[in-house]
Amino acid sequence: LYSVVLREGVETVYVRDVRGVPNVCGSRYHSYCCPGWKTLPGGNQCIVPICRNSCGDGFCSRPNMCTCSSGQLSPNCGSLGVPSCGMKCLNGGSCTEEACLCQKGYTGSHCGQPICEGGCQNGGRCIGPNRCACVYGFTGPQCERDRGDGGISCSAEIGVGVTRASCCCSLGRAWGNPCELCPAANTSE
Repeated sequence: LYSVVLREGVETVYVRDVRGVPNVCGSRYHSYCCPGWKTLPGGNQCIVPICRNSCGDGFCSRPNMCTCSSGQLSPNCGSLGVPSCGMKCLNGGSCTEEACLCQKGYTGSHCGQPICEGGCQNGGRCIGPNRCACVYGFTGPQCERDRGDGGISCSAEIGVGVTRASCCCSLGRAWGNPCELCPAANTSE
């Protein structure tokens, strides 16, 4: 059986062989599998559909369409054979029914926003689950503690007002002008 289709002046002939196997395209002189179909290895019948996306636990039932283990038809299926959603979930979140189910410690439509249960104080920012980035001068899990450097500051070589504690803890072994040694580590001085 033949059916002839004229498209933009080009004659395309869709061919069914004598046994009635569909999905063969081509001209009268050259036939090939129609787009979205292929043959079994070593075969000559175009009966294997091609799916661009993963069918997971389902199977490719027609070009670019999966039959999921639940019986639902979808462009792709998840690992449990249910249609997977088209969202990208971050930080270990899983996608269900077009929404992300976030792991503990994250929230947001794509699980990209960390949660700091106690919040971050004194201008600190939540940068990970229960992890705050504190602004200069504050410390602690929630940036709740003043660094307690007593506000003693010096004019350092770098040309900014720097406290003694900050200079000694972060920049080096000495501070101030004239140069004064920093106290030994783990002392109250």
